Amino acid sequence: MNLETEIEQDLWQAVRRSYESQAWSNAILDSIHYLSDALRTRAGLQSDGTALAGQALGGKTPKLRLNRLETDSEKNIQAGVEQLLRGLYQAIRNPRSHERLSDRQADADALIVFVDYLLRLLGHARASFSIDACVNRVVEPNFVPTERYAALLVEEIPTRQRRQVGLAVYHRKAEANGKALRFFFDAVVQRLTKEEAQSLFDAMSAELRESSDESVLRLVLQLLNPGHWTRLDEVARLRTENRLILNAQDGRYIRKSNKCSGGSLATWSRDFWPHFAL
Repeated sequence: MNLETEIEQDLWQAVRRSYESQAWSNAILDSIHYLSDALRTRAGLQSDGTALAGQALGGKTPKLRLNRLETDSEKNIQAGVEQLLRGLYQAIRNPRSHERLSDRQADADALIVFVDYLLRLLGHARASFSIDACVNRVVEPNFVPTERYAALLVEEIPTRQRRQVGLAVYHRKAEANGKALRFFFDAVVQRLTKEEAQSLFDAMSAELRESSDESVLRLVLQLLNPGHWTRLDEVARLRTENRLILNAQDGRYIRKSNKCSGGSLATWSRDFWPHFAL
C-alpha cells in the first residue's frame, strides 16, 4: 500500500516522519494526536481521550452532530462513532503511550487509514454551537437576570469560544438590558483566563478612551462590576472619572418642580466611587 496516496495530505504530513523512519507505533500515535487536535478544534474543547470523545459526540446535545439525530439509525451512527473514538483511545493509543509494542507496517497502515476515515466523518459533522445564536440569547428581552441563569448560559459555550462570545456581546450591548449584561459579564469573566478576560477590559478601555457618547458610558457602568474598574487602562479610567465628576458638578435639584437638571449620568457611577483615582 502506498499510504501517502490513500489518506488526506494533512494527516500524511502529521505521520510522515515516523512512518518513513519505520517507527510504526509512533506513526500510529501521531495520527491519533492529529485526530485529537482536529476534534478539539471542531468541538471547541480542551479535553483529551475518552472524555474528549464523550463531550464532542455524546449526550443529548453533542457539540458535533454527524447527522440530524432524528431517526434511530442516525442516533445509532452518532453513538457508534463516539464508541469507536473511545475504543481508539483505550485500545490503541493508551497502550502505545505507556508500553513498547511491536507494531508492523500492516498495523500502521490499517490504523492510520481508519483514523483517516474518522477524520472524514468529523469533517462532515456540524457544530451544534453558534456564536450568533448564543449572543442573541444574551441580548434578548427574555434573558433571566440571575447569577444562575448567566452561569448556565456561559457553561454551554465551548471553552475556546467564551472570549469571542464575550466580545460579541459587548459590541451588541446597546441591544441588551443593562442588568442582564452585568450578570452575563460577571459569569463569563469568572470562566476566562486572566489574559482572555483582559481582552474584554481592553475593548471597554478602547471605547472609553475615544467615545463621548453618554449612552455608551452608561451601558459600560451597567455591565461592568465595580471591582473590575482598575482592570481598565489608566487613561480610559481617568478620562471617564473626569467626565462623571463634571457631570455630577453640573447636576441641580430644582426644589420647586421636584426635578433634577443634569447629573443623571453620574448617578450610575456611585458604586464605582471607592475605586476612583480622582
